[in-house]
Amino acid sequence: MTDYCPYQLLTAAAQVHCLLGDALLSPQDSTDLWACAGCRIPRIMANRPCIHLEPIKRFSLRGQGVTYFRCSLLDIVIDEPETLCPMCVDYEQS
Repeated sequence: MTDYCPYQLLTAAAQVHCLLGDALLSPQDSTDLWACAGCRIPRIMANRPCIHLEPIKRFSLRGQGVTYFRCSLLDIVIDEPETLCPMCVDYEQS
């Protein structure tokens, strides 16, 4: 497993369960950039982002992961919330 992530659980079968992507990963896979090691969601969410920001992680195929964020207030997808959100008039830090 990688550094602490509130969206990871270790299963009884010694697999890593990504709660966001609803995917089971091997411990080796979880250290790869496409899976957990390259995921910026824990870092961004730890910095108390806007209350309207929802992290999303999708695993389309083995070896491919996509991370993005959704603003539930404006119903838009955001790639860089750490840059865009603080400039929003509806920004409310959690």
